[in-house]
Amino acid sequence: MISILIVMFWMFSKIKYVIEGTMLKVWGVKIDIHSIKRIYKTNNPLSSPALSLDRIAIVYNTYDEVLISPKLKKEFVEELLKINPNIEVEI
Repeated sequence: MISILIVMFWMFSKIKYVIEGTMLKVWGVKIDIHSIKRIYKTNNPLSSPALSLDRIAIVYNTYDEVLISPKLKKEFVEELLKINPNIEVEI
């Protein structure tokens, strides 16, 4: 049981959302910030690289979506808007 908890802690400690230039890196996936269409608040419990159920969904490309839970949601979204002001935001 303890080994399972250690593995889960290790996995969740690796979750990071990083903005590098015009790319957003989410758990090894690179998303072009210019391809982001919409950001909205969600409590969807689906599996995703998010530690909390207080999440935001990022819709990019045509049908792609990722759920994340940055600590500072407002500031995170503001940084994305600096790069792509055309993102539709609903939070």
